[in-house]
Amino acid sequence: MRVLLRINPIVEAATHHHIQTAAPDSKFGIPITMEERIVETIRTVQQAENLHFAGLHAHIGSQIFELEPYAKEIEEFAEFMVVLNDRYGIAIEEIDLGGGFGVWYSEADTPNPIAKTCAF
Repeated sequence: MRVLLRINPIVEAATHHHIQTAAPDSKFGIPITMEERIVETIRTVQQAENLHFAGLHAHIGSQIFELEPYAKEIEEFAEFMVVLNDRYGIAIEEIDLGGGFGVWYSEADTPNPIAKTCAF
């Protein structure tokens, strides 16, 4: 079974406080600052007979109307991937950015045009 480890990149997106999932005290993933714990967890998965460590996953929230949090998340993951590879020889095959772009729920919502989001 392929496994993605959920990491909290500590990238806060401007969304409703009840659905924020990447604050420093969030329960949604191991904080990216806990490098040793992340490596230990990856090693545990790698040693399991029926598991294959494939990469990293995050969930920075839902109803996100800005692209910048995703750009910051990509930057954090890219830097962390270098650390994992250079210090520990851990290769990352896959990244799942998680979260969700905002959609219209009310007249006040202003989601990005699909073309802008896809071009990101």
